[in-house]
Amino acid sequence: MMSMRIEFTLALIVLLFPTSLAATISVPADYTSIQAAIDAAQDGDVIEVQSGIYYENVDINKPLTLRGLGMPTVDAGGKVSAIDLSADGITLEGFVATNGNTGIGITSDYNIIRGNNAHANRFYGIFLYESSNNNIEGNNVSCNYDDGIGLDKRSNNNTIKGNDASYNYCDGISLKKSGNNSLEGNRINYNEGRGVKLYSSSNNNIRLSASTLQIIVFFAVPPQQSYNLNKIIIQIRYR
Repeated sequence: MMSMRIEFTLALIVLLFPTSLAATISVPADYTSIQAAIDAAQDGDVIEVQSGIYYENVDINKPLTLRGLGMPTVDAGGKVSAIDLSADGITLEGFVATNGNTGIGITSDYNIIRGNNAHANRFYGIFLYESSNNNIEGNNVSCNYDDGIGLDKRSNNNTIKGNDASYNYCDGISLKKSGNNSLEGNRINYNEGRGVKLYSSSNNNIRLSASTLQIIVFFAVPPQQSYNLNKIIIQIRYR
């Protein structure tokens, strides 16, 4: 009886105080590639990537934190995305994502993408597809051959804040069939297309500040479709 009581107590302690804490994995110290580190990681782990150029296509398929130290570059080699987020609850910060079809592709929810540089990609810098409740903040998305930031097909309830979407060959930020997104404090200049493009998208809150020079907002509405106007505010701030 005493033995059973001790075993029960030990089991309860393990449940209340789990022994496995989030690990920190270093690239290239622990693994030479970012993908190898992701494959070996457990949910909740932190992967720290040192500066350098990593020629790979990264698929983050677990809820992890990937932190770039010294802005490491992921070069996709002209294929697919440099970095894909395919699991919910990922934090991605401090990376350069370049030379892919898309720099950072997101098909999952509840992610944080901040402080990255997605440039010189064949299509989008950052692209969300059926991806909601993400925080896209403080990224530089420039010189991409399509849009800087693109949201498509029910990418809803996202916060797009404090990004620089400039010098892209199409639009700075485009929303297609997406609603209830918040765009605030983004710098949108010198894009070949529009500053912000909305196609069949409604109930978005767009705030443009004095740091945005390209404030052309283009609405493309398919014929015979019911449409609710988005809220657009041009906000001039003096500092």
